[in-house]
Amino acid sequence: MARVVCWCGLIMSDETFAAPTSTEPGPALTPPSEEDYDAICAAVMETVRGRWFLSEYSRRNRHADTELVLSALDRIETTLRGERTSEDIDRLRHDLTEMAKAITLTKSEIAAIKIAAPRAASYVLDRAIQAYGGAGVSADTPLAAMWAGVRTLHLADGPDEVHLRSIARLELGRARERLRG
Repeated sequence: MARVVCWCGLIMSDETFAAPTSTEPGPALTPPSEEDYDAICAAVMETVRGRWFLSEYSRRNRHADTELVLSALDRIETTLRGERTSEDIDRLRHDLTEMAKAITLTKSEIAAIKIAAPRAASYVLDRAIQAYGGAGVSADTPLAAMWAGVRTLHLADGPDEVHLRSIARLELGRARERLRG
């Protein structure tokens, strides 16, 4: 079953809406296009009830991804319990090493994003406030409230210094690995 991600971030099935119920000839059913999904998503997102429905639908259907992860874990356990040759063990060891490297790289990228995103948003809002002058910090424009909200992003997921320290530790660990190997 293929999945389609709507512009609003929801994951939808790529299957047709209905299956033919008879063998009589008629127009062939075609799966909805990407534009159809976007139109449906936009229409449903316009109402409070529609937004609730979509969030509830995605909450209830998260188990599909969980099932995929659990089946992958079952396959790994089956492989580990079975007869293992040295080639299988070496391949598994190599795969696990590559996964660990990817996780480490992803951790540093996430920490960098947690620093860069609030800084970029703060910079943009600061420039907008400067462009508006005194009106930029008054209640006449939403800029002051937006700036206060964006400022909390610097602290919401931990101060920038915590993320900078995480990046430094990860980069130093990579440098140590390069020097060793």
